[in-house]
Amino acid sequence: MKLNKLNLIIGIILLLGFFISGQYLKLYFKPNHLDQHLMRLQIRSNHLYLLLIACLNIISFKTQTDLKIKFQKTINITWRTCLIIAGLFFALAFLKEHTGEIKNRILTLTGAILTLTSIGFFLLNETISHLKKKHITQV
Repeated sequence: MKLNKLNLIIGIILLLGFFISGQYLKLYFKPNHLDQHLMRLQIRSNHLYLLLIACLNIISFKTQTDLKIKFQKTINITWRTCLIIAGLFFALAFLKEHTGEIKNRILTLTGAILTLTSIGFFLLNETISHLKKKHITQV
């Protein structure tokens, strides 16, 4: 299976997880933790991170990169894999990191770092492609 198709599948699964987690928040979590604002803030932010990473994975499906250069192929694999792994971290964070203790949000932090790393590698790949096209047109 191509990595971009895996991004699409993971993105759709995470989007479904976002909708399911929203219903969980509405029906079960909110009534039971109405006065625990920090816990509610933590789980709601992780709920939104699921939406963010789902959308990024889905959008990455249509992103085409030039894979003729081995270095660019490695960068492509890296940014796509980071998106997938970030999705897994955000899903785990939704399930585990709403204790009301702000210091222990390692899963959320790791997911955010992986998301930013993915975007950085994507931008690097796009910059290389742009410079390569510019160089070809000048020659």
